[in-house]
Parts: sequence; C-alpha cells; structure tokens
Amino acid sequence: MRRICAKIAAVALTTFGLTALPAGSASAHTFSYSIETSGAVSSDVGTFAAITRSNLTDGRGWILDGGISYTQVSSDADPDMRIVLATPAAVDAAAPGCSATWSCRVGDRVLINEERWNTATASWTGDLHSYRHYVINHEVGHWLGLGHWGCPGSGAAAPVMQQQSISLDGCEATTWPLWSEKRAVAEVQGVSSFLSLLEWGDRGPAVAEWQAQLNQVRSDDIAVDGVFGPITEQATIDFQRSQGILVDGVVGPQTRSAMRGALQ
Repeated sequence: MRRICAKIAAVALTTFGLTALPAGSASAHTFSYSIETSGAVSSDVGTFAAITRSNLTDGRGWILDGGISYTQVSSDADPDMRIVLATPAAVDAAAPGCSATWSCRVGDRVLINEERWNTATASWTGDLHSYRHYVINHEVGHWLGLGHWGCPGSGAAAPVMQQQSISLDGCEATTWPLWSEKRAVAEVQGVSSFLSLLEWGDRGPAVAEWQAQLNQVRSDDIAVDGVFGPITEQATIDFQRSQGILVDGVVGPQTRSAMRGALQ
C-alpha cells in the first residue's frame, strides 16, 4: 500500500498560508515541544500530556527510525512546537482557516480540538484511544511539513494525512503514518538516515548485500539478485520479529544495527 500512496502523495510546505518549518540538517533532529491549553478546557491535561508523549516516542510514528526525536520543555522555553488542547471556540479563533469542528495547525501550534479529543467523529471507525493518536499524528504531520493526502483507493489503508475525521472515502481508518508519509517528512526535514533506507522495489548492490546478510544469519536462502521484492521483504520482516524491533519490512538504522549484532 505504501507504494500506491507514494505515487499520489504531494508534500505541502505551507498550511493556511503559513511558512512551513525549514528543512533540518542531514543528521538526526531533536525538536522541543510544550503541552499547553487554550480556553477553559475541562479535560485531564495530564492524560493529554501522557498520550502525546507516548505518541511522540512510538516507533510507528514520526520518529523516522530514530532520525527525529522530541523533548518536552516548558511553554516558557520557546519550544519548536506547542501542542495545545483547545476548546472548539479557541480553535475557531486561532486562524481564518480553522474551525470549531476540527483540530488545526497554526504556525508552531498544534491545536487539538477538545471536543474531538473526547468524542472522535462520526466517520472514525476505530476506538477513541486510536483516534487520539491519529489526530496527534495528523496535526504533527502538518507541523513537520505535510499537507493533506487523499485515499488511494477503496479498501486501502488511509494515509494519516488524509482528513479521516471528515471522511474515510472508502479507505480503512489508519492511526499511524504510512511509510510513504514518513519518507515525505524525511525529504522535507532532510533526515538522510531515513532516506537511505532499503525497501520493496529497490535494486542494486546495497540490496544484494542485505540479501547476503539475511542468508548468513537466518539461512533464508534468498536469491542474491539485488532486487528487493516480496521474498526479501518477508525475510526482513521475519528478521525484525526475531530481533524484537519495529516490524515494517524496511531496512533502516535500527534494523541495520540489529543485523550488525546478529553477525558478530
């Protein structure tokens, strides 16, 4: 599915006419963030902070296999990103493009609509906990430089940058960003470690070397042909599972590190 989404994806560098974040350096990035409120919110801010922290450290999210990390600081410390639990009225007043109905990103602020936080939406087919992670991923994705993506086809996994709060358009609800979305963020932010990944469809000596390493540690007997096809992808998944690391079938820094350990 990530191959389909990659074809339709378009990276937007502005949201509501606001300047996007500048691309980062070629190495790992650490972004600071604060937890704030806007308006007379009644929800448990501690729970909001804990779920946000869990989201920003989850390997399924926007950490790009360790290429990006997030550190919480106080709101007075001039953080890179302000994650704000806001009343519908506060969201509506934040910018002309925002609405009391939805969440919104405005400049350095990721505004999570308190009503959505507590009730999700009629279009969402998952539970409330998964929606909360979805909406954080969606709005943080805007902060990282992505615009909205569309549903690639009926029954497909919806991109996290799709407006799933409004409509799934025939797609299946998805909480975490697709690989193609992560790659788009890596391109915007200049995360070279993620851009050097090996994945389905890649060809060349680097793929052949990886196939040989898989054969060495797992006796998979993969053809060392330099073509990253379904057999190599499945063998990569099996290796990741055996190592207890993120299972995505993609060869990134974490998977390479595990391989180095396995070869010793």
